[in-house]
Parts: sequence; structure tokens; C-alpha cells
Amino acid sequence: MVLKTALIEKSRTMIKQKMFLLSEKCKTIVRDCTQGRTDDVLAGMGDLTGTVTGMIAQVQYFNSAQFLKILQLLMNAMMKSDIETIGTVLKKELIPALEILQNKDAENNSVENEVESGNNAANDVMLQLKNYADAAWNAGKRPVLWNETEAAAWVESIGYDGRDRAICMFGRGDGICEKALRKRLSSDSILLVYEPEKGDLIGLRDELQNRLDFYRQESLLICAHPLYKEIFGHEYAQFLHLINENRTRVMVNKNTMARFKENASRNVITNLPMLRNANLIDDLKKILPNDVPVIIVSAGPSLDKNIEELKRAKGRCLIFAVDTAMKYLMAHDIMPDLGITIEPIKPMANYEDPRCFKIPHVFDCESNPEIVSKNTARKFIYNCRDYVKRLLQALGKNVPGDIPSGGSVATAAFAICYQLGIRRIIMIGQDLAYQGEATHAGGIESKGINNNIGYEMIEGIDGGQVRTRSDWLAYLKWFENAIALMKDMGRDMEVIDATEGGALIHGSRVMTLKEAIDEYCILEYSFARELAKLPCLLNSGEYDKLLKLVEKSAIELDSVETAAREAVAICEALLNICREKESDYLLGKSDEQNDKKWMSDLTSARINCEKALLYPLINNYAVTGIAEEVSRIRLEKTGLESELLQQKLAFEAIVDACGYFNSIMSEIGCYKS
Repeated sequence: MVLKTALIEKSRTMIKQKMFLLSEKCKTIVRDCTQGRTDDVLAGMGDLTGTVTGMIAQVQYFNSAQFLKILQLLMNAMMKSDIETIGTVLKKELIPALEILQNKDAENNSVENEVESGNNAANDVMLQLKNYADAAWNAGKRPVLWNETEAAAWVESIGYDGRDRAICMFGRGDGICEKALRKRLSSDSILLVYEPEKGDLIGLRDELQNRLDFYRQESLLICAHPLYKEIFGHEYAQFLHLINENRTRVMVNKNTMARFKENASRNVITNLPMLRNANLIDDLKKILPNDVPVIIVSAGPSLDKNIEELKRAKGRCLIFAVDTAMKYLMAHDIMPDLGITIEPIKPMANYEDPRCFKIPHVFDCESNPEIVSKNTARKFIYNCRDYVKRLLQALGKNVPGDIPSGGSVATAAFAICYQLGIRRIIMIGQDLAYQGEATHAGGIESKGINNNIGYEMIEGIDGGQVRTRSDWLAYLKWFENAIALMKDMGRDMEVIDATEGGALIHGSRVMTLKEAIDEYCILEYSFARELAKLPCLLNSGEYDKLLKLVEKSAIELDSVETAAREAVAICEALLNICREKESDYLLGKSDEQNDKKWMSDLTSARINCEKALLYPLINNYAVTGIAEEVSRIRLEKTGLESELLQQKLAFEAIVDACGYFNSIMSEIGCYKS
């Protein structure tokens, strides 16, 4: 009884602390709303909604229709970047609701009573609806709540305006509402339906990642089958949480793409010479048995605790170091077996010690070319990117698909280990949290890509609370999802977190580095000796042929630019016809022969662009700059006019990209044998 009372008191204190932090975060966002700081508002809201949905999913007495309604209002406003509505909902609804929860002790509503009695009105309604649902499913039926007329009225009520949208629907029921919604959908709309009865959260996460890119975020509409929010309140919170998690992932990727746009494209061309002395990631399977432990060394603050212990593991595992840890390892005279750096503008400060350039490395084709060119050791290509993939395939090489990076160099290293089937992955320096104000080993303070936006308290490795930020939280979720997927697939792999500090990574086994080395790093293994036996991907003759293909790529740019300019002219002509014929043409009913020829010419122009070797790079460069404008067109225009405006914008961006790559090719002068 004493233990139970203590646990309840601890739970009450932690919940009150979270309510206070949430209230303060809300007030900060409200201030940003009044000052018109849209980017800060949306970044802060991404963290806020994630925290609230997580609490709804985990804290039973926090689960109520009131909070779910507030969350949906906020998320719909976020999709439209409507910061005025966000500020109003926070100020008038969420902040007062959180303050009520903070003061529950004053009202003599203990956590124990809230959790155990279940006698409040909301729980009574929840129980009745749940019993109804259980009875229906036990009888082999889904609840039939609505007829076709009522289903059509429900479609009107969710705010769908007939435009191209991405719609996430919670609950299928008997299918009548879904069917009514599908009848109204435009041809380019996407409908994702999640049925909580099945509870396939991993499948939902995959669907969101595969189908809701950054073009779709502003047009996203969230809705729920009638009564499902009330019947499945806990599951609805999880549903909203995954949508918000995906939105955060997309926005981080979008920010990364915008930040690295020009550097990434230039780097792919500049880094082509590394193919002379390189291999693909899958080649590591030939020299790295999967029963050899891999220690992934990141540069979190806790690395200070066990870096000296790492020396004992040398020669009995693969020490795989991320770029930010390289300088720190050199200072302690630890030479990792393999390094990794993948960002296009990674600072050279991590590679001040010349010994770094003698260490074999994993590089992305977009990696900082100064680091790539100075490295004299063997190189492994992390992701070939479509252009390099086309070059290698033209030489008859089998190129595996890209490996998902997860957004950081540490998640990329983990993904490589997963791809190789490494049975025991040991992580150190993977704090994903602050230590005081320090972000990295050696007491270093550094800001992330999102400028340290979104502070949040999460569970630490020692059971207490640690402070994290939005980008680290996204990486933490990535690790946890990857570990969960690993287990669901029955992979014979174990992840050991030997960081000895920072955030708790659920699904990992927590050990000290000393314990992990003593238990698993037993047999001798020399990566350098095995690497010497591995031939490079290309021989000298194949490399010469690759250079000829690069020269051909440069020549093709003129024809791509010409085709794109012709396509822009066709789009303008068809848009003029749209405006002249208005409704008939907008509905696609025009059958004039000349119009059909123009549409055929537009298709031919697109094909002529796409068959160029360099087109994957051209396309990536082009789409990054037009994402927001495409989203705006999809929201404001419909039918053929919307499609033509998007195509015109895309072809104009291709023209600009051709000019950019022409200048790069001229500057570099292509590559001579």
C-alpha cells in the first residue's frame, strides 16, 4: 500500500509538471501567433501536438473527447498555416483545459480516483460505446450507424471542398461513410483509411510515409467515422500522433532539402571521381560477418564517460564513427575502423586531424566534396542517388535501392548495420538529449537544423526526465520504430544502448560499454585486413567509360532545356484555351483535334526530359524550389487548370535547373580520363 501510494504521488507530480510545461509552451506559441511568426508557430505546434497526443495515448484520465476535439481543430489549422486560429484555440480552449488538470488536487480529484473509479461522465459514455462496439464485433458485424443519406451529410460536415486533397480517415465502420466520401473525391485526391480494430500502426506509419509527401501537407484533411472517436479515444490519439509525427518528419526533410539544395546537386557532380576507389554498401557483406559486433560511435555528451573504455574494443569489433565524433576520437588516439559523413555542407572542423583522411569512410554522393577528395582510403557509397545509379547501371552494375537515412548520420549508420544484418549493434554517445547545456562530447554546445526549436522533457535512460529538442526527438522515434520493425520481422538482431546517459531508446537493451565489450567483443577481427582483399567496384577501363557517360550528360542538357521550354509554351496555350472555353475545358470535355495534339506534344516533351541521364538530378533540384507553390495551386485551383499550372511551373523549374547544371559542367569541364 505504501509503494502504491508513493507511485501514485510520483505519477501525480510528473503529470502536474507536464501540464505546467505544456501550458508554458502554449503561451509561447500564442505570443508567436500575435507577432505573426508563422515558421516558429508551426515548428512549436509540431512538438506541442505530439506531446499532447502522446499523453492522451498514455495517461488514462487525460483521455477525453474535449482534448481530441481541441487537437483536431489545431491540426486542421496547422495544415492551413492558419496561425490566427491556432492562437485562438490555444488561448481559449487548450490552456484553460490544461490549467484545470493542473489544479485537480485542489478539487480533491486524485490520480488514483481518476484512474481506478471510471465513474465520470466521459468514462461512462466511453464504456457504453465500447460495449456496443464489442457486442457488434462479437456478433461478427461492424456497427451500421448511418444510411446513405446520412453518410452524404457526414461528408458535407467534414469540410471537404472537392479539391485535390489528402484525407486521413479514422475508422471504416460498415463502409457507407467511406463509400460516400470516395464518390466525392477528385481524381488526384488520396484517401487513407485506418481501422483501429486491426491496430496496424506500423502499416499506417508506412502508408503516411509513402503517400503523404510535402506537396500534400497543406491539403491534408483529418476526419473520423461517426462515433469512432468516442469508441476508440485511445486509438484516435495514436492515429493523430502518427499523422503529426509524419508531418514533423516531412517538414524536417523539406527544411533539409531547401538548406542543401544547391550544395547537394553540385556535390553529386563534383564527387564522381570517388567512384575510382569505391564500393557499394552491400560489398561490406563480403568482408564483415554479421556476427561481428558493430559499435556505432556518436558524439553525444555521454561519450565523455566511456571513450577510454572504447580502446579495449579495438580489434574485436567494427568501430563505426559518425563525423561529429571523429575529432573527439582522434584527440583520444582512437582510430575507428570506418567513418561516415553524408551531409552536403558538413564543416571541415570535424576533420582537422589529417589522420581522419586515412580512415575508410561511408560517403553519400552528396557529401561535402572537400572531405571526399582529401580522403585517400577506401570509400563506400551510402546512397548512389538516381543519376549515379543510372551511370553504374549503364556499365552493367547491379545497384541496390537506397537505404533510408532517418535524417541524421547516426540513423544512417544504424540503417547500414540493419541492411547488413549485423546481429549485435552497440550504440554509444547516442544521448539525443542535453547534458546541462551541452549537446556534444567535450561540453560543446551546438544548434540543430531547426535552431533548437521545441524543447521537451522525455524519459531518460536512468528513469528520470531529460531535456530534448525537436530534431533529436524525431531521431529517437526513428530508432524506436526501426527496432520495433526489426522485432516484428523476426530479425536475429539486438540493439544495445551503451551510451550511459541521455534519452531512453525503447526496445534497446541498456548496458554499460564495459559490460557490452566483456560480453560480446570477444573474438579478434581486423577490418583493415579484410578490406585489403576486396576489389573496387570499377576497374580502370570501366571508370573511363563512366567519364564518357558524364560528358554525354553535359551534352544532353541543351535538348532537355529545349524540350522544357516547348512544354512551357504548350501549357500557356492550353491555359488560354481553358480560360476561353471555361467550364467545358476545365471538365475535360473538349475534343478538338488541335487540343489533343498539344496534349500529346506535352507528353512527348516530358518523356524527352526524363530519358536524359542527368534528369534525376535536374528534377530533384527543380521540385525543391517549387514545393510551396505547387501546394498553393492544389488548394486554390481544380481540374485541368490546376494540372496545367503545376506542369508549367515544373517545366519552368527544369529550364532553370538546366542553366544551373550547364554552369557546373562548364566550371568543372566534365572529367577527362
